Amino acid sequence: MSKIRLCIFVLISCQFSIEAIVDMTLESGYLSGKTVTTVTSGSDTSVNFSGYMLKSAVHLNTSMASLTFGVGPTLTLPYIAYGSLPSTWIKSEISALRYGGEVYARYEILDIFQPFVRFELGKDNITETNSAYPVITSGPGAGTVVTSQIAELKYSYGGLYYSIGAGIQAKLMSILSTFILVGFTTGKASSVTVDSFALNGVAVTNYTSNFGSISYTALQVSGGLMFSF
Repeated sequence: MSKIRLCIFVLISCQFSIEAIVDMTLESGYLSGKTVTTVTSGSDTSVNFSGYMLKSAVHLNTSMASLTFGVGPTLTLPYIAYGSLPSTWIKSEISALRYGGEVYARYEILDIFQPFVRFELGKDNITETNSAYPVITSGPGAGTVVTSQIAELKYSYGGLYYSIGAGIQAKLMSILSTFILVGFTTGKASSVTVDSFALNGVAVTNYTSNFGSISYTALQVSGGLMFSF
């Protein structure tokens, strides 16, 4: 009876071999989306943005038959810019960092055709510096754009984000694969902190912010390499 149990165990182990491996991915891609800014008074604004991103991740993987599951930390550097600025803006600079973790599942049909799905969750830190002509908001001349002055506002925000995507991976050699992915990402509404405000280069200390929160959504198309160890 013990020999029969051993044979059954060996057969099952051969059919569903389980092994843990570590991989590292390097990825770059294109982002296109929009931010939505809420304010304490007045109308909310929406501005389109686009750009590219660089991302790295490390996964601890477990394989069972043709399925591979992985989990690990991620770090993403988006390089984005607004496509169409509001009429009173002069320029805008955006600095962003995203870090979190992701899980993925990959089905190995063939070496050159391995579909996968991926989910990422984490925290983003975003800083914007915008230069614009100030607008009179109340009293005589309300709504007038003051082109003789330039206001520079620096503010930061960030909160929870998530990304979902699906793609195809192809093995190039035993330790190297390439992949492409199409996905969707969103940053939940987070409060805004004003870091500095200056008018014609002179710091203004009694500035009252009209910001409520900022959120964003974007589509992503990316590709990269996976190194397995």
